[in-house]
Order: sequence, then structure tokens, then C-alpha cells
Amino acid sequence: MQSNTLFPISVDQYLAPPDPHVNNRIEGFPILTCIAAIVALLVEGWIVYAVIQDILGIGTALLLHIVISGLLVLAYVLFTPLASNHLFMALLMISTKPLGPKGASGTLLAMLLWLWFSLFAAPFSEWFQSIFPSPVISRPESIDEDLRTGRDESAKNYDVEPFMDVIRYGNDDQKRRALGKITSFFSPGFAPVLRLALHDESNMIRVQSATAISIIENRFQTKLMKLEKIYDRHYREDPATIVALANFHDDYSFTGILDDSRERANRVDAKRLYEEYLQEVPQDGVIRTRYGRLLLRMGELQEAIRQFEKAMEERLTATRASWLAEAYYRIGDYNRLRSFANHLHTNHGEVFSNLDSSVHDSLVSWMGHNIAANEQENV
Repeated sequence: MQSNTLFPISVDQYLAPPDPHVNNRIEGFPILTCIAAIVALLVEGWIVYAVIQDILGIGTALLLHIVISGLLVLAYVLFTPLASNHLFMALLMISTKPLGPKGASGTLLAMLLWLWFSLFAAPFSEWFQSIFPSPVISRPESIDEDLRTGRDESAKNYDVEPFMDVIRYGNDDQKRRALGKITSFFSPGFAPVLRLALHDESNMIRVQSATAISIIENRFQTKLMKLEKIYDRHYREDPATIVALANFHDDYSFTGILDDSRERANRVDAKRLYEEYLQEVPQDGVIRTRYGRLLLRMGELQEAIRQFEKAMEERLTATRASWLAEAYYRIGDYNRLRSFANHLHTNHGEVFSNLDSSVHDSLVSWMGHNIAANEQENV
């Protein structure tokens, strides 16, 4: 089950704003309104016939018509909660009052035509896409288009600099623009820049940084509430919602922009949700690795090692090997770290070569003297 690749799509669908055309779409044939329309047509038709044949007087017929109209109003009030009856019952009520049997027959005809055409009708999104097709543009193509059309200020000719360097060495205008970009496109990796800007020598930059953090926290709370609602509604049938909420808590629990109590609460919630998800999908090594990383950061080292080892049973990757090596080091189990480094080098050379350079060099230093020397010669 490759849930981790599919899950973000389903959660994005939950988070997407509702399409009013879909929400207002009539689902199912309005059978109650159809019955009411037939009864109204028969009764109103008989009243007209009775007046023509002098069976009823005009006054009596008018009184009966008023009674029928009142009953239709009552029926409309009663049937309003039923979406499939709401629209056509309103049409029946409005048209029958001035037109009598013609209004009821027109409503009945409208329902039959709707039933016929709904068998062949396409969803609104499909119909709109057929009229106004939108080509799928890749991310590089989108960036290139922004640069060529000048929609992004990066179209100007200037050197690219890391945000941290801008905050450390830039002038106030450059810092303001950097903080504006960070606020608009915030991700947890930008948090150190905001923390650095909070201690800038310029009061203006400190205020802007504090304001940016406040805006980001408000966004955090807004999205958190949305994800919690989605989780409450769908977690039983869609584990994607558990992962989305767990990852959100995990990502924001170590940014440093939340206060200490909220960071601790986020870590606890992320841990609980990861455990809940892994009970449902125990074979998901990607999420198990994230869970182990969270445990490592929380100081639960033995359990973190167990989770990393279990994730590596599913698939050995450079990322999982790096986290397991760090866990061995953090817990002080140097014998297992040395054994793991040698095992990785001897039996999984491709994974070993794909390690980050700093991790690779660290593991080389923990291997046996001869192996380490050979590795250094190869480098």
C-alpha cells in the first residue's frame, strides 16, 4: 500500500473549497415532489373541469384552489430539508398558485425532462473543462513563465542569497523583502530566519518579524482546525487524514515559532496520531521513519531505534540508515554503531555511497581502521 504518495491528494481534496455546482446538484429523483405534482395536477384539473361543467361555482372553485396552494406551501416547508425535492417543490408551489393545472403540469414536465437529461449530463467541472481547457503546467514551466512575464521580482538581475545571509548582512529594504517572502511562502525550514530577525538591531525588522510569526501562527491554527475537522469526519475510512494531521503537528512542533507548551502539545499529538496510523498501516516505512524521527527528537531513543530498524526491514534507504546511526550514537551504543557502519559498508555499498557526506564521513570514522583507510583512499 503506497499510501504516502496518494494521501496528500485525497487530503487536498478535503481541504479544497466546496464547488457550489456540486453542492447544489440534485441527487436522486424527487419522488415526493413528483407525487405532489401529480396530485395537484389531478385536483386542479378537476376543479377547472367542474367549473366548466357548472358542477362547482366560481367561489367554491377559488376556495379549493387557495386550499391546494396552501397545502403546497406546507409541503414545501416540510420537504425543504430533502435536497432532491427542494428545487422542484418550490417550482410547483410558485407555478401552481397563478396557473393552476398548467403550473402543476409544467413542473411535472420539468422533472421528467430533468430525469431524462441527467442520464447523459456530465459533471459541471468536466463540462467547464471541455469549454475552457487548462493545460497542465509543470513547476519549472510555471517558474519560467513568471520570470519571462515579470510576475515575480526574481526576473530582475541580482544574485541569489540565502535568507539567513540577507538577515545577517542585508540592508533594511532587503530584510523587509526577505521577511515578506518568508511570510507568504512559509515552511518550517524558514523558522530559524524569523528567530534570527527577532534579534535584529533594527526595531522595524524586529516588529516585522514578530508580525510575520503572528500571521504564521494564525495560519497554523486555521489549517489545524480544518485538518482536525477532516480527521473527525474521515479517519475511520481514510487513514490519509490521520497522516496529514500527524505530519502537520510534527512539522510545526520543532519550528521554534510556537511557545514551549504548544510545541510539547504538538509533539504529543503527533506521536499519538502516528501510533494510531501505524496500527492501521504497519507496512508504511515512510511514516514509521517519521515516527522514529519524532521519538528521537523527544528523547525516546530505544523506541526510536526499534522504529528505524523496523522501517529498514521494509526497505533500506540512506535516510533511514542515517537516522538509525544517529540514534545509536545518541544513546551511546557505540558497538552497535560500529557494527552497523561496517555492515552497511560491506553489504549495502550503494546505500552507503548515497549517504549525506557528513553522515558518510562519520560512519567511516567508526569503521575498522583498515576499512576506513581503504575508504579514504577510494575517496
